[in-house]
Amino acid sequence: MKRTPAVAAYLAWLGKRGGQARKAALSPTERKKAAREAARARWAAISVQDRKAHAKALARMRWGKPKATK
Repeated sequence: MKRTPAVAAYLAWLGKRGGQARKAALSPTERKKAAREAARARWAAISVQDRKAHAKALARMRWGKPKATK
């Protein structure tokens, strides 16, 4: 199926609707658990070296240049 702007808009609307229904069905604790598992799954796909580089970049943005570690 070719994804026209109308189809893309409909799918976006449908996804938002499903997300709101899921939010209403889950307790805050269940939502937190699902979010934590999703974050772990996303970070598991990234190599350790890339994670360290990302952490250094975040540290620079937040606190300036990080100190050298041994």
